[in-house]
Amino acid sequence: MIKNTFLVGIFALILLSSCRQVRKDTHTTSNAEKIYNYIKVDNKTDSTVVQLTIKGKKVKGNMLWLPFEKDSKVGILNGTKNKNGDLNLIFDHYQEGQRSSDSLIVQLTEKSIIIKDVWMTDYKTGLKTENVPYFRGTLIKTNQNTISNFWIKHLTKLDFSNH
Repeated sequence: MIKNTFLVGIFALILLSSCRQVRKDTHTTSNAEKIYNYIKVDNKTDSTVVQLTIKGKKVKGNMLWLPFEKDSKVGILNGTKNKNGDLNLIFDHYQEGQRSSDSLIVQLTEKSIIIKDVWMTDYKTGLKTENVPYFRGTLIKTNQNTISNFWIKHLTKLDFSNH
């Protein structure tokens, strides 16, 4: 019950902070970076939020996967945009205090991103598990900042350096 309340509280915090920090869904900085925000909510309890920054072929960002009654994954995204326009990303994250990595293939559309394929990588063995189903799906583009300053500060404190 405490865990349920905690997850609902996290999701509420994300939504409240998003409402206060309204900005265009895509904007260009002085370095020609484009920032995109996406959100997916399932069954009014599970949520996934993504913020991507794309500059040329380079892609970076943050992702929060907050499932109901399960352990969340929070981390950073890094990768490239390929010649077909798809994004080849590594989701470097922590879950239950353990660092892990997922490889994602993401399709960009005008109003959404579609996570097409996912492979989980075990840091200790280097083995990949194909087709992790829980990330697949469509996230809708939003005109609000999907990741609050609270989570940005939290992500910068985590160690994502190479092992």
